[in-house]
Amino acid sequence: VDESEKTIRVGQRALILPAVFCRRCAYCQSGDPVLCQSIQFIGEHRDGTYAEKIAVPAENVFPIPDGLDFGEAAALGVNF
Repeated sequence: VDESEKTIRVGQRALILPAVFCRRCAYCQSGDPVLCQSIQFIGEHRDGTYAEKIAVPAENVFPIPDGLDFGEAAALGVNF
């Protein structure tokens, strides 16, 4: 994703990647964080998202593409 396309504005519809990686292990350092041995999922290993506000790493926030409703966007993170 081009970083210019990833800019999130206040009030813009956005979704989060619920996986938080350690960024220190060999997998994270080699660019393969999905294999991170310390991966934590929001709502499982960390407090969930049933809240008005949540704090997540900036790299976990993505704009919802135009043309997708919230239900369709919610499915993007679980497509596998």
